[in-house]
Amino acid sequence: MTFLDTADMYGIGAHEELVGRDVRERRDWIVVATKFGNVRGADGSFKGVNGCPDYVRSACDASLQRTAPLPLHA
Repeated sequence: MTFLDTADMYGIGAHEELVGRDVRERRDWIVVATKFGNVRGADGSFKGVNGCPDYVRSACDASLQRTAPLPLHA
């Protein structure tokens, strides 16, 4: 397996943390894709969809923190 797909809404970010931790030693040959846009509350409740530029930047920054130290590829 060389490709993993995740999203910030899976487990309110917990899945990204798990993926980042588990692939840390294989990051040279595993690609991790993540998605954003579905906004969740702290309790996991659906708050809506957000695609505005400020939200995109904050979602990307948060995903990078959760999957660290994986490199970012655009």
